[in-house]
Amino acid sequence: MNQTLNQTLPLYFCEGYAVSRYQEKVILMNTTSGLNFKMTEDCFNVLSEMIRQNVTVETGLSWFQDPDDQDFFRRALEVMIKYGILVQEPEQEAYTVTLELTNRCNLRCRHCCMDALPACEDTDLPTEDWKRIIDKLSGLHLEALTLTGGEPLIRQDFFEIAQYAKDTLKVPMQLMSNATLITEAVADRLIELFDDFSFSLDGADEESCAPVRGKGVFANAMRGIMRMKERGMKHFSLSFTEVRQNQHAVQKFEDLCKELGATPMIRNFDLVGRAATHLDLVPEDVDADYMPVTVPFPKGCDCFPPHDMPVGVSCGAILEKFAIGYDGTLFPCISMIQPEFGMGNVLDIDDFASFYRSGGYQSSAGYQLFRNSHPAFSPECADCPARLFCDNCVTYIYRQKNHPKRDFFCALKQKELLRVW
Repeated sequence: MNQTLNQTLPLYFCEGYAVSRYQEKVILMNTTSGLNFKMTEDCFNVLSEMIRQNVTVETGLSWFQDPDDQDFFRRALEVMIKYGILVQEPEQEAYTVTLELTNRCNLRCRHCCMDALPACEDTDLPTEDWKRIIDKLSGLHLEALTLTGGEPLIRQDFFEIAQYAKDTLKVPMQLMSNATLITEAVADRLIELFDDFSFSLDGADEESCAPVRGKGVFANAMRGIMRMKERGMKHFSLSFTEVRQNQHAVQKFEDLCKELGATPMIRNFDLVGRAATHLDLVPEDVDADYMPVTVPFPKGCDCFPPHDMPVGVSCGAILEKFAIGYDGTLFPCISMIQPEFGMGNVLDIDDFASFYRSGGYQSSAGYQLFRNSHPAFSPECADCPARLFCDNCVTYIYRQKNHPKRDFFCALKQKELLRVW
């Protein structure tokens, strides 16, 4: 992504570009970052013509006879370049990839959105298949790799696969785990292999964790986390899914994270997977399984200058990241590891790097579902002037579609979010 404007080069919209029009104004957005810029319809038409004709910035600025107009437009282009809405050179591919090494887990958490299988049920791909997948990834420019599950440490060959990935891909690696299987010996190996860690805790103590993850799990997880800290673990996060039984402990959880030096991750409860059979977990707010109606800027729209907009939809799925499921299926991102979002099996694709770079997945039903669920591109949302700000996660938007109050909440959100204009 260019950070400065080069007047000798032409302009292009970024790959994740989206536009929304309302009352003779236009909002342009980079949908992977949520950064956006508001301008008049006339200015947008000039910009579109510059891109259509493929002229240099210098030539496009010469179309303005008034020096003040020329200066204003140049400064607008500088901001859009800075935000990555416009680019002047081919964008460099760089992906973060998540590998779901198994859908088995040693726990039976009641809120599990993946409905992970018991440890005794073996549905895992063989070691050599995961090595084949890692080899296929080596043809792409990767920024980072995450290993997850289920519980990835349940695999007897976990360290063989992790070491192979580290040696082959040579990128920073993250582990997502419940931390309960981290013995002294396991901790030693993990510190050698991984740069970052994410541990699921879902509580601040036994009382708040047990209703979700089971009796004694909190103590076991904390033992594993402390073993990692004793070995110098610096970069790690702890996650907390808010349900009825633990929502009183959110502040205590955040205090625990601060004490441990961890980044807190507060997650919404989703009625999917195993969680859908445990309605007693639904938080006390009857609409908690639907994203709350909030403005995406806490101090209100009036605090923003005309061209300094709040962050909007920010989904890097497919363009910046993707996931591979326990059976080799390709998915848009880790939160979309659901059968309906499948985009083909990596093991069946000979040249995966070429397939991905060329958009070979775009003909799949999973990709079309993702695209049709994205508010910036969904035909259903096309006429909504607030669609670029309604949510930042396509997965949540997809899950909300069948909510009985979906239309009601959409109307409330739209009314509130129209203030961006």
